[in-house]
Amino acid sequence: MEMGYCSEHAIPHSEWLKWDPEDRAKLVAYLVEDSLRCSMCGTAGWEWEENKFAYTAVDEFCKGCYQKAIFNEAESSSLPGTNAKLVPTTKIMSAKAKVKAKKREAMMRRDEAESGIGGHPSGERSPDRRHPAISAADGTVLGGNVGDGSVNRFPALQAGGAQ
Repeated sequence: MEMGYCSEHAIPHSEWLKWDPEDRAKLVAYLVEDSLRCSMCGTAGWEWEENKFAYTAVDEFCKGCYQKAIFNEAESSSLPGTNAKLVPTTKIMSAKAKVKAKKREAMMRRDEAESGIGGHPSGERSPDRRHPAISAADGTVLGGNVGDGSVNRFPALQAGGAQ
């Protein structure tokens, strides 16, 4: 544990041994407590034992996680052991993304024109083809991925949320 800390912080172990014994003990206690925490959620078992309502799960939006999820859905090779990784965007990557977005937008307009289906019921276009909310002429709401033919019909929602 001591060596791990020294390695992570580029401190020679001999230098760490020169620290005040109380400071070293505090660090070791912290490292032990930190090692008991879950690497996914950050909580420790003892926190739940003391209070089974110690934490509440809430949605938290992260733009980076969103980008990774969209990539996994649309572009990932999905090979075992493959994970999406965020890398800084270069000017070339930005230009390619803009071209791709323009092509996608043109394809959406073409698909809408060919199918005779308008945009989003509110008058706005859905920004993502995988999550459209398109109203058909007969009052049903179409859902699904318009681009792959998996469009499903759902009864239009009535006022008050009833179907």
